[in-house]
Amino acid sequence: MNIELLPIVHTDLEMAMAYYDSQSAGLGDKFYHAFLCSLDLIAFSPQAWSKSEGATQKFRLSNYPYTILYVAVDETILITGVLHQSRDPRYFQNRY
Repeated sequence: MNIELLPIVHTDLEMAMAYYDSQSAGLGDKFYHAFLCSLDLIAFSPQAWSKSEGATQKFRLSNYPYTILYVAVDETILITGVLHQSRDPRYFQNRY
C-alpha cells in the first residue's frame, strides 16, 4: 500500500509535535514516532479500523489523544487529518 498525506496533515503534525515539545523536550519526536508506527498498522490492514464519515476511517494513536483520519482507495491510503480527540471532527469534513 502507498501512503500519501494531504499537505495540511503536515501542519496538523507540526502543531501536535510543537505542543508536545513545549510540555517536555523530545516528546514531539515520540509523538511523531507513534504516528509513523500507526501508519504501518493502517497499511497492513486498512479496513480493520472503524469508519468515521462516508469512506473515511479512523485510527486512534496509542498513548496520545489523537486520531488519524484516512481514506483507502485501491492501493493508496490517503491520510486526511491528525485530529485531537477533543476537536470537533466536522473541522476535517471537507478535506477529502
